[in-house]
Amino acid sequence: MKQAFTSALSAMMGAKLNFLFSRGTNRFSRGRVPAFTLIELLVVVTVISILMAILLPSLRSAKDTALAILCTNNLRQLGIVFPMYALDNEDHLPPAIVTSSSSGDWHRQFVGSYLGYGSTERFGLDYLPCPVEAGSYNGQFVPWSSWGSAGSYGVNYAGVSSVRKPFGYWETEAGPAAGNKAGKKIINVEAGEFMAADAVLPYIYSPAWKPLRHDKDNDGVDDTWNPGDGPWQYNQFEPRHNGRGNFLFVDAAVRRVSLSGWLRDQDNLW
Repeated sequence: MKQAFTSALSAMMGAKLNFLFSRGTNRFSRGRVPAFTLIELLVVVTVISILMAILLPSLRSAKDTALAILCTNNLRQLGIVFPMYALDNEDHLPPAIVTSSSSGDWHRQFVGSYLGYGSTERFGLDYLPCPVEAGSYNGQFVPWSSWGSAGSYGVNYAGVSSVRKPFGYWETEAGPAAGNKAGKKIINVEAGEFMAADAVLPYIYSPAWKPLRHDKDNDGVDDTWNPGDGPWQYNQFEPRHNGRGNFLFVDAAVRRVSLSGWLRDQDNLW
């Protein structure tokens, strides 16, 4: 009798425990983070993709704007330095180039001392470079000879005495002599005429001197004076900020101009 009662009690307890554990397992299964169905996963992925498609262009645009502002600040430093140099040199601006074999000189021995740098350090390359790499626009930069990248910024240059632009050519480091292709005095630079801009070389051929006669990017619009290989596209101007470039003017203002604006001489830019 006792044995039968014990067996019956054990059977009842076992059934009760099995019932409880079974309910607990079901309740745990329902209470935990459920496994998503395929449709739910696809919905979540789609929503995230849409949000990324909406937000990423805005984030990219904000980053591009921030980089362009840093570049603007670099050019404003030149807007301070050029008048200081002119004040010390009878209103003359430094030369774009000294001697015909130079790759550009203003950014090396003529402006560094005003910013606390030595004569071998190059503005726009060794210090205060554009935060967007020179030559990054469509990968257009092609090193010429052994120069490689010679800086981030170029000055408005004409190398003949018949076309005067802010920056000219010196035959020696002694300075400009009468009629030797020197640039303008700073007091003669026109308000709308650019002083310096984003470029792949330290000088930009003014199209007023070297006209745009060749279509190097094959879009049906003449955009370059020199058709040869090298860093000549757009006469060395580079619209590296989302198709635009920063331009410095004699009043130290910096304005962003599109590639098309450059090609059509927007507001007498050249």
